[in-house]
Amino acid sequence: HKALLQRRLQTEMHRNTFEASTDTITISNDRAVAIERVAKHYVNLFGNDPATAELRENYAMKNDTVPDAGHRAAMTSFFWWTAWAATTERQGRTTTYTNNWPSEPLVGNRPPSSTFIWSAFSVTFLLAGIALLGWHHAVTHGRREK
Repeated sequence: HKALLQRRLQTEMHRNTFEASTDTITISNDRAVAIERVAKHYVNLFGNDPATAELRENYAMKNDTVPDAGHRAAMTSFFWWTAWAATTERQGRTTTYTNNWPSEPLVGNRPPSSTFIWSAFSVTFLLAGIALLGWHHAVTHGRREK
């Protein structure tokens, strides 16, 4: 039963329902309810709701962390957009808009092998750049301009 629910969640989260011609994303009723509940939780958590006071204390947050209600609403929209980008597959692809990052097995995000290859290249070039800067500094340090 749990595996069935997890598969349903993964399908729901990965399905790309963006319609470019109307600039619209369509979401299911279940997802709309979940978005509403999560948004309400964060509005309360970052606000001053007594029901989330203990949680704020546990997170070392002050009351009214984000005092403006409009800013709290905008923050929850940002959270939704980042979650959508991290879990929704690109049109015609099997990777999300963030290349399945962050890795999260619950929603089926597993980085493609290309992620590891490009990460290795990035680290190699970073180290080469640091070595080049070190060499440049060693060669030019102490030289006087004539």
